[in-house]
Amino acid sequence: MSISFPHTRLIASLAVLITARPLFASNLDHLPPDTKWVMHVNLDAIKNSGIGKHAQEKIGQTPGGKQLDLLVDMLNFDPRKDLHEATIYGPDAQDTHAVLVVNGKVDGERLSTFVEMNETFKKVTHDHVEMLSWVNEDGDRKGMQTFGRVLNNQYVVLGSHGPSVAAALKALEGGEVLGKESELLRELKRDAAVMAAASAELANMAQVDPNNPLLKQAKSFQMSIREKGDDMAMELGIHMQTPEAAQQLLHIGQGGLALLHLQAAEVPELQKVLGNLNHQMRVDLNQVKLEVTIANQALKDLMDLAITP
Repeated sequence: MSISFPHTRLIASLAVLITARPLFASNLDHLPPDTKWVMHVNLDAIKNSGIGKHAQEKIGQTPGGKQLDLLVDMLNFDPRKDLHEATIYGPDAQDTHAVLVVNGKVDGERLSTFVEMNETFKKVTHDHVEMLSWVNEDGDRKGMQTFGRVLNNQYVVLGSHGPSVAAALKALEGGEVLGKESELLRELKRDAAVMAAASAELANMAQVDPNNPLLKQAKSFQMSIREKGDDMAMELGIHMQTPEAAQQLLHIGQGGLALLHLQAAEVPELQKVLGNLNHQMRVDLNQVKLEVTIANQALKDLMDLAITP
């Protein structure tokens, strides 16, 4: 069997399912002090949204949906009903240092028993924190070790880096956390957003990819998604080191959007989506701002194409 730590792309893909609800703060209030980037998704908002209900109905008709029903009986909890929020974050740009914290109602004993079925399972301790550990047997993280633990039947904490998982568990248990006055939390738009992401000290994170000119010239990043009437709206902001760098990034973004419209001429599905999409990109001093709105119905139509029973 295989139990894999969800990749960042999985969390990002949830964005298309979200509609407006107040953003939970519990996970965000327990970020370790060395956190440099974070993405937070309100799962209750997904479940209660028109788009989310549409997605659940479509997924329920697929083989994967039927397999999930079997998993519910095995784990004694239903992720479609019992999970409230998911937060993924990290201390640097290393993907392997990322930590996923899921908040909800979980049967910790049943889930731990399920993990113990993996032949590579073992209990490990780091910095006086006990965790479970196993090696993924397949998927895009095949052969990689995963650390995790269920805390108080409320939090599921997973990651590929033992010290980072231990730090997350300590923060959740009342240890030292990232201060509310931090640049990262100031950048994170938590009010009325249903999905939010932010990153601080981007220039310092360029050491992971020293040839990336964008990281070298960027200072911070923030994004939020919320509902506006019958549309979904995304706001994206990137703070650059200088106004000149911001102008250059603006030109890159405008070129990318123009290329997307050219490609859409040969892809009817993409052309239909772009026809329901409005965007505005501008520079404000050293910040590049992008605002995008798209009709909820267009997202449902796109979902129908992507999810085939």
